[in-house]
Amino acid sequence: MLRLALARKPNYQIDEQEIQRGGVSFTIDTVRDYARCFPGIELFYLIGADHVPTLPKWRNADELARLIQFIAIPRPGETPTEAPPPFRLKQLGGWPLKLSSSQIRARVKAGQPIDHLVPFAVAEVIEQSKLYRGQA
Repeated sequence: MLRLALARKPNYQIDEQEIQRGGVSFTIDTVRDYARCFPGIELFYLIGADHVPTLPKWRNADELARLIQFIAIPRPGETPTEAPPPFRLKQLGGWPLKLSSSQIRARVKAGQPIDHLVPFAVAEVIEQSKLYRGQA
């Protein structure tokens, strides 16, 4: 679906390393790979602001905090959150759409349209494959 969503958008690239790695994949594994491939480059990781408090529970949290800086994206109406030490965090001004992937899945399950929320080709695949019909 990501390939469909990014079709004809040449400025984007899909990194398949987590899929190719197989099994359970952790953020630290991908970050280590980027740090190795791009030495000296500052790495950033976009995260929903609601996940910021969970950062200390992430695998190898201290190493992760040393390797990357998180960029928190709050939803409309959310108050900015502070990064738990030792994490570095910048806040974006907000996300223009008050919508989450779980809300999209709930709309699909309820038989409501999503074509105005996702690219047409993605909505088509979800409909044709009957994805998310049994889950929210």
